[in-house]
Amino acid sequence: MLETRDLGLIPEPIIAERREQFGSEYEILRQSGSDEYNTQLATIAALASEGPSALPRLIDSADDPDSAIRYWAAVGIGNIGEPAREQAAELMEATLSDESSAVRTAAARALCRMGLPDSALPVLVHELTTGTQWERLHAAIVLDQIDDQARPVIEQFRQGLEYQKGFNSNGKYRVRVTNRALNELLGTSNTVP
Repeated sequence: MLETRDLGLIPEPIIAERREQFGSEYEILRQSGSDEYNTQLATIAALASEGPSALPRLIDSADDPDSAIRYWAAVGIGNIGEPAREQAAELMEATLSDESSAVRTAAARALCRMGLPDSALPVLVHELTTGTQWERLHAAIVLDQIDDQARPVIEQFRQGLEYQKGFNSNGKYRVRVTNRALNELLGTSNTVP
């Protein structure tokens, strides 16, 4: 990844934001200081899978100036889930208003994994119904992952079944994820084109 300057650790919504800034996604990791940035990004992404021992570093990274770093910090906190609740729930609540949709969605997932879905669900529904193509997909994926916690927003979640003209393939990935999640929640076997 470091050698090829792979963008795989930067979530699609953030790549889309940076594409506008740099003119091309290929330029994102070709900027001055990108080698150090790649190393920092790889480190925080790896920490996201290390469990409770990584919590202090994830908490420290949750307010990093870079949105991809904040995203991985929130993902890592969510991966820890319930054991992170005491130390990180308040931080994740505050992160629900982050400037980056990907970070807000990751914070909402973290709260759900801590067993605190009440403030997270409205954020996920908002991202699902008003975001860009990739922002909506990320929210649908999290709503799918949280299983029964998504039950209170089933009616709003159904909006994710609507194809969106102007999106890549009319947003079919989000529609498929939404359909699968609703089938699981409702015990149905609906299909989408």
